Amino acid sequence: MDKSEWHSRDLRVAIIGSGPSGFFAAEALLNLEVSIQVDMFERLPLPYGLIRYGIAPDHPRTKSVINKFNTLGESEKFRFFGNVDIGLDISVRELQNYYDVITFSYGTNLPKNLGIPNENLNGIHPAIQFVRWYNGDPDFVDAKFDLNHENAVIIGNGNVALDVARILARNADELRETDITDYALNSLAKSMIKNIHIIGRRGPLQTSFSFKDLKELSELNGCTMIVNPEDLELNRASQEELKNPKSTYKKLNFKLFENASDNSKSEIGKNIIFHFLKSPVTIEGRNRLDTVILEKNELTGLAEAQNAIGTGSREELKCGILFSSIGYKGTRLDNIPFDEQNGVIANIDGRVVSKGKTQYGLYAMGWIQRGSNGLLGTNKRDSTRFAKFLMDDLEKISPCNHPDKTSILDLLSKRNIKSTCFSDWLKLDQIEIERGAANNKTREKFVNLAEILNCLNE
Repeated sequence: MDKSEWHSRDLRVAIIGSGPSGFFAAEALLNLEVSIQVDMFERLPLPYGLIRYGIAPDHPRTKSVINKFNTLGESEKFRFFGNVDIGLDISVRELQNYYDVITFSYGTNLPKNLGIPNENLNGIHPAIQFVRWYNGDPDFVDAKFDLNHENAVIIGNGNVALDVARILARNADELRETDITDYALNSLAKSMIKNIHIIGRRGPLQTSFSFKDLKELSELNGCTMIVNPEDLELNRASQEELKNPKSTYKKLNFKLFENASDNSKSEIGKNIIFHFLKSPVTIEGRNRLDTVILEKNELTGLAEAQNAIGTGSREELKCGILFSSIGYKGTRLDNIPFDEQNGVIANIDGRVVSKGKTQYGLYAMGWIQRGSNGLLGTNKRDSTRFAKFLMDDLEKISPCNHPDKTSILDLLSKRNIKSTCFSDWLKLDQIEIERGAANNKTREKFVNLAEILNCLNE
């Protein structure tokens, strides 16, 4: 269809997933100079995905982007369909009958495996499960974490690993006024965790920690950050990385690690102990986790492209609970082309591709496009590029069969699918804030699907 023809009716766009990438995509679309209608579909009754269930409760400023999205959600050009599972309630192929463009932004929620013996023993958990649990994700409210142990281990060197460490290390009283769930707060208040070991397969300069989050961890009350001075002895390639003018955050992080190398274990407070150049190779225990076996690594390769290889030297680390935080992968949705190796929708810069051929009208955004990396701002940048691509592709996009905006409502009604709308979210949002205020908290979340739906039916 020629670009000029889109002015004769709305361009119909469906966004699957209501996390930050989905809302940044919606924002970019609504700013286009075309007549447009954007419909967002979400499996859960409430929006915001990673913002609501992935950002730690002690980082309220990061969650404040919700205020901006709440304003966007009230646009007459935008509709939210919660409680609709695309792939189950409606297939993507069916959805293409009602929308000219479909954007996939449903994230990557499956944890990557460690790939070592006994990683399924009791006491071993994906970090994402713990994060979603303390944030009140309805899918994880029944998860159980045994914190009655002195030593915890976190495998991974990204910001999620820091989130887990920080929540385990904080005094529970510091979390009482946040939107953390009561059941998580009660569990953390009784926690016996004293030593939190963070394991990275490469060195201190190859971590993915943001300086802001690492600095926050180093300043926690009643907590000591510890690094073995030997782990800060850099090979030649790492020295080159440190000297790189573009490596500002590496220099800042390395300084924090140097400061921590002067610390010794605290017998009174908690300890966060960083281990670099180590990889888990097996886990020992009968009925549950008891010991993780680590192999010492060395770095090989050029600066900015170093790989860790095992040396054969091993050590034991006793622990009672272990969190794996080595990344996430997405799942295939219907017959949409999928890159199994990387766990993302097959795409080139966001355009979905099949056997090297661009599938015009199909796009991927966020983690399901590029993998589990980047910050909220990365999604903002990607949305701008996506909007440009869409405008460039308009002439190559095939129009849908049922462009009338009421057609999708008829389909949902016919299948007796009771979707939630954005005004439902605004109602629940206000109730959660009021419930929180009554308990001196920023928010008291609904964590049960039945409770959410019953509240909306009142």
